[in-house]
Amino acid sequence: MAAYPSDVAEEAATLDSIASDLNRTIGDLHGIRFEILNWLRDVRPGLGSDAQDVINRQIGDGYEILIATFWTRAGTPTPRAKSGTIEEIEIAVAKARKNGNSPAILVYMKNAGAPILNLDIEQLRTLSDFRSWLNDNGILYKEFSDRTSYEATLRLDLAKVAKELAHDLTNQVASTNDEAVIEEELGLLDYLDRQDASFVRMGEIIEDQTQALNNLTSSFGQETIALNQVTANGSDRAELRRLLRRSSEAWNRFSDSSETRLLELRQVSATAYGAMSMAVSLRTSRSEGEAKLIAQLNSAIASSTSAAKSTRAFRDSTATFPRMTVEHNRAKRRLGEVLDQWGDYFEHNAKLAGEILDRIEKPR
Repeated sequence: MAAYPSDVAEEAATLDSIASDLNRTIGDLHGIRFEILNWLRDVRPGLGSDAQDVINRQIGDGYEILIATFWTRAGTPTPRAKSGTIEEIEIAVAKARKNGNSPAILVYMKNAGAPILNLDIEQLRTLSDFRSWLNDNGILYKEFSDRTSYEATLRLDLAKVAKELAHDLTNQVASTNDEAVIEEELGLLDYLDRQDASFVRMGEIIEDQTQALNNLTSSFGQETIALNQVTANGSDRAELRRLLRRSSEAWNRFSDSSETRLLELRQVSATAYGAMSMAVSLRTSRSEGEAKLIAQLNSAIASSTSAAKSTRAFRDSTATFPRMTVEHNRAKRRLGEVLDQWGDYFEHNAKLAGEILDRIEKPR
């Protein structure tokens, strides 16, 4: 369930795409499916003592995780709480106390500055009181700076919750059914399915990153030409700063999205190679899925080798850019660090895939 005031609607809008991505990776791994319950979409008009009461009645107990997000607003007050969002959290906390920490409660606070004209003193005071209430009730919350850091943090936290839910579900089934499926009982076909799904997702993430790098490389060339033209025409510092600021923003956006993609890619890669190792160990003959496995490994080697080369090349190009402004220097340094991380991943992935391929083709 998504609980949030209006000033974090942008962050809330990312929840559906995060859920979709997690369903293809972590969800498949643990047998969990994420669906985002959002009152704007999932609650119909109705009659109650007040608007929030209508929402509460329709939502009921139909969620296992509450994701609450705040920035500068607490939300609209209700007859029972300081805001509708806070009321939803209070209800969830009461349920968790009664049911043994179910639903899971994830609270996030945005710590970025907001335009002063948008600030409401009463809302800020309510938020301050609410933070104290969270602390007094033993509820840990996390802070984030922007949409990308929110996505990255939430992906990791939901992965942990998924694992906990899967563990609880397995224990519940095992207590009533001796045939409950646990990790040790997975077979060859189960691991092959997990392997295939993970490799598909790996390919999608790498393709997205490659396209983003190509776009940035193209814009970098155009920006360099524009900067040279301005410099040749008399070094208009105001114009130079404008171009450098635009370049810095583009580099930071690329770094943000690249960090998020790399975080997921590392998780998916671990799943893919883990499932592959298990599948190889369970094969009863060399023919079972071998051709497809070899094709997947060769594809991973080729794509990773090519991506590593282009990533390192662009990294070297940006490193030669002269020091012009603090903002641009910081963006350049961060971009270099992110590109180095991607280059390391690609090189390691190509090497790992090559080692596995060698062992499959030339078993010892």
